Amino acid sequence: MTENDNKTILSFCVSLDRLAQKSESSVYDVEEFYNSVFEFGAQCLAESQDFSDIERDSIKQSYPSAVEKSAKFAAEIIQHKKLNQLKMLLSSIEFLIKDIYEIFKYFSLNDCPKSLTQNISLLQEKQENIKKMLKSIKNEEGDDDDEIPNLNGIPESHDWWSDKDRKSTTKEESK
Repeated sequence: MTENDNKTILSFCVSLDRLAQKSESSVYDVEEFYNSVFEFGAQCLAESQDFSDIERDSIKQSYPSAVEKSAKFAAEIIQHKKLNQLKMLLSSIEFLIKDIYEIFKYFSLNDCPKSLTQNISLLQEKQENIKKMLKSIKNEEGDDDDEIPNLNGIPESHDWWSDKDRKSTTKEESK
């Protein structure tokens, strides 16, 4: 594990704790959290990671609350997103309810609150809504504001990212 991976894990845990501990969360707070999830997923989930005790505790204690707030604001966050922003959100939700959920279950010895499974189901519904939106959106040529994020580390199972998107990321890095 590299030093950069350690920083990404720590940054994700800080973001997780920050969202979970806020008594009043906003769309902005949840969007920041989703960005952190995307970075963590892309950089750290492809290979086995070692988590410190503090990071394990953070995930065990804060994940259920962060998922609840993520589900609560998901519909609002989806509004007014451009194509690649929706794809990025879709990847973040996928990491959150699949990969990070598995990490949470491992650390919590499969002790999952019922509310957590309900919120994950809600996020799965939002995921399906986003996928339907993606099918209906046509990416207009010349939309320079709709930047493709760095897709290194994004699994092929995130098939909403096209080969063209993935190649675009590779070209940017080789410049």
